[in-house]
Amino acid sequence: MIDAFMKEKFSELINLLSLRQIRIVDSHETVLFEDSVLEQKNNVNIETVQALGEQSPEFENSFVRFNVKYTFNFSREKDSVNKPYFTASYVIIVTFETLDVEKTRQLLTEKELLNVFITQQLKKTLWPVLRGTLLDAMGRHSLQPIPLPWIK
Repeated sequence: MIDAFMKEKFSELINLLSLRQIRIVDSHETVLFEDSVLEQKNNVNIETVQALGEQSPEFENSFVRFNVKYTFNFSREKDSVNKPYFTASYVIIVTFETLDVEKTRQLLTEKELLNVFITQQLKKTLWPVLRGTLLDAMGRHSLQPIPLPWIK
Protein backbone atom coordinates (compact mmCIF):
# COMPACT_ATOMS: atom_id res chain seq x y z
CA MET A 1 0.00 0.00 0.00
CA ILE A 2 1.39 3.41 -0.88
CA ASP A 3 1.08 6.29 1.55
CA ALA A 4 -0.50 9.70 0.84
CA PHE A 5 2.86 11.36 0.11
CA MET A 6 3.78 8.70 -2.45
CA LYS A 7 0.30 8.92 -4.03
CA GLU A 8 0.84 12.65 -4.46
CA LYS A 9 4.25 12.13 -6.09
CA PHE A 10 2.84 9.35 -8.28
CA SER A 11 0.00 11.60 -9.41
CA GLU A 12 2.48 14.39 -10.17
CA LEU A 13 4.56 12.00 -12.29
CA ILE A 14 1.57 10.59 -14.18
CA ASN A 15 0.35 14.09 -15.01
CA LEU A 16 3.72 14.88 -16.61
CA LEU A 17 3.74 11.84 -18.90
CA SER A 18 1.94 10.91 -22.13
CA LEU A 19 2.35 7.43 -23.63
CA ARG A 20 3.86 7.66 -27.11
CA GLN A 21 4.97 4.16 -28.11
CA ILE A 22 5.09 0.53 -27.01
CA ARG A 23 7.53 -1.58 -29.01
CA ILE A 24 8.52 -5.21 -28.53
CA VAL A 25 12.19 -5.25 -29.55
CA ASP A 26 13.09 -8.82 -28.64
CA SER A 27 11.04 -11.99 -28.19
CA HIS A 28 11.83 -15.62 -27.49
CA GLU A 29 9.49 -18.54 -26.98
CA THR A 30 10.41 -22.12 -26.24
CA VAL A 31 8.26 -25.24 -26.03
CA LEU A 32 9.89 -27.44 -23.42
CA PHE A 33 7.63 -30.45 -23.95
CA GLU A 34 4.27 -31.37 -25.44
CA ASP A 35 1.65 -33.39 -23.66
CA SER A 36 -1.98 -34.03 -24.47
CA VAL A 37 -2.87 -33.38 -20.82
CA LEU A 38 -2.02 -29.70 -21.46
CA GLU A 39 -5.44 -29.34 -22.99
CA GLN A 40 -6.68 -29.11 -19.41
CA LYS A 41 -6.35 -25.46 -18.40
CA ASN A 42 -7.05 -25.98 -14.71
CA ASN A 43 -3.64 -27.37 -13.76
CA VAL A 44 -1.47 -24.67 -15.38
CA ASN A 45 0.75 -22.39 -13.30
CA ILE A 46 2.19 -19.15 -14.67
CA GLU A 47 5.28 -17.55 -13.14
CA THR A 48 5.94 -13.96 -14.22
CA VAL A 49 9.19 -12.02 -13.81
CA GLN A 50 9.48 -8.31 -14.62
CA ALA A 51 12.89 -6.61 -14.82
CA LEU A 52 13.89 -3.06 -15.66
CA GLY A 53 16.90 -2.54 -17.93
CA GLU A 54 20.05 -1.15 -16.29
CA GLN A 55 19.88 2.14 -18.19
CA SER A 56 16.17 2.72 -17.55
CA PRO A 57 14.73 5.21 -17.54
CA GLU A 58 16.55 6.93 -20.40
CA PHE A 59 15.96 10.59 -21.23
CA GLU A 60 16.28 12.08 -24.70
CA ASN A 61 14.94 15.57 -25.41
CA SER A 62 11.35 15.50 -24.11
CA PHE A 63 11.11 11.70 -24.14
CA VAL A 64 11.53 9.13 -21.39
CA ARG A 65 12.14 5.49 -22.36
CA PHE A 66 11.79 2.42 -20.20
CA ASN A 67 13.38 -0.86 -21.24
CA VAL A 68 11.44 -3.67 -19.53
CA LYS A 69 11.85 -7.43 -19.79
CA TYR A 70 9.06 -9.86 -19.00
CA THR A 71 9.61 -13.58 -18.65
CA PHE A 72 6.73 -16.04 -18.41
CA ASN A 73 7.17 -19.64 -17.35
CA PHE A 74 4.20 -21.96 -17.87
CA SER A 75 4.15 -25.24 -16.03
CA ARG A 76 1.59 -27.84 -15.19
CA GLU A 77 1.18 -29.87 -12.09
CA LYS A 78 1.69 -33.57 -12.59
CA ASP A 79 2.10 -35.98 -9.70
CA SER A 80 2.48 -33.02 -7.28
CA VAL A 81 5.39 -31.63 -9.30
CA ASN A 82 5.34 -28.54 -11.52
CA LYS A 83 6.67 -29.51 -14.93
CA PRO A 84 7.65 -26.54 -17.15
CA TYR A 85 6.29 -26.75 -20.70
CA PHE A 86 6.50 -23.28 -22.25
CA THR A 87 8.61 -20.22 -21.62
CA ALA A 88 8.48 -16.80 -23.27
CA SER A 89 10.44 -13.61 -22.78
CA TYR A 90 9.88 -10.17 -24.26
CA VAL A 91 11.92 -7.00 -24.11
CA ILE A 92 9.70 -3.96 -24.53
CA ILE A 93 10.65 -0.32 -24.92
CA VAL A 94 7.95 2.03 -23.68
CA THR A 95 8.31 5.68 -24.63
CA PHE A 96 6.61 8.58 -22.90
CA GLU A 97 6.71 12.27 -23.68
CA THR A 98 7.09 14.51 -20.66
CA LEU A 99 5.96 18.06 -20.09
CA ASP A 100 8.97 18.75 -17.83
CA VAL A 101 12.10 16.65 -18.32
CA GLU A 102 13.91 17.87 -15.21
CA LYS A 103 10.93 17.39 -12.90
CA THR A 104 10.33 13.90 -14.35
CA ARG A 105 14.02 13.02 -13.93
CA GLN A 106 13.92 14.27 -10.33
CA LEU A 107 10.80 12.26 -9.52
CA LEU A 108 12.15 9.08 -11.10
CA THR A 109 15.37 9.24 -9.07
CA GLU A 110 13.27 8.39 -6.03
CA LYS A 111 13.63 4.60 -5.89
CA GLU A 112 10.28 3.99 -4.18
CA LEU A 113 8.39 6.10 -6.72
CA LEU A 114 10.20 4.43 -9.63
CA ASN A 115 9.29 1.02 -8.19
CA VAL A 116 5.62 2.01 -7.82
CA PHE A 117 5.57 3.34 -11.39
CA ILE A 118 7.17 0.18 -12.82
CA THR A 119 5.23 -2.40 -10.84
CA GLN A 120 1.85 -0.72 -11.01
CA GLN A 121 1.45 1.74 -13.87
CA LEU A 122 3.82 0.27 -16.42
CA LYS A 123 2.73 -3.31 -15.73
CA LYS A 124 -0.95 -2.37 -16.05
CA THR A 125 -0.21 -0.54 -19.31
CA LEU A 126 1.68 -3.48 -20.83
CA TRP A 127 -0.41 -6.38 -19.51
CA PRO A 128 -3.03 -6.36 -22.35
CA VAL A 129 -0.22 -6.24 -24.93
CA LEU A 130 1.55 -9.14 -23.23
CA ARG A 131 -1.68 -11.12 -22.87
CA GLY A 132 -2.39 -10.90 -26.62
CA THR A 133 1.23 -11.58 -27.55
CA LEU A 134 1.34 -14.70 -25.40
CA LEU A 135 -1.98 -16.02 -26.71
CA ASP A 136 -0.70 -15.61 -30.28
CA ALA A 137 2.67 -17.19 -29.45
CA MET A 138 1.09 -20.23 -27.82
CA GLY A 139 -1.20 -20.69 -30.81
CA ARG A 140 1.77 -20.46 -33.21
CA HIS A 141 3.45 -23.24 -31.21
CA SER A 142 0.29 -25.40 -31.39
CA LEU A 143 -0.31 -25.13 -27.66
CA GLN A 144 -3.64 -24.53 -25.96
CA PRO A 145 -3.60 -20.73 -25.42
CA ILE A 146 -3.74 -19.81 -21.73
CA PRO A 147 -4.67 -16.17 -21.00
CA LEU A 148 -2.71 -14.23 -18.40
CA PRO A 149 -4.69 -13.70 -15.22
CA TRP A 150 -6.08 -10.37 -14.07
CA ILE A 151 -3.67 -8.10 -12.26
CA LYS A 152 -4.77 -7.91 -8.64
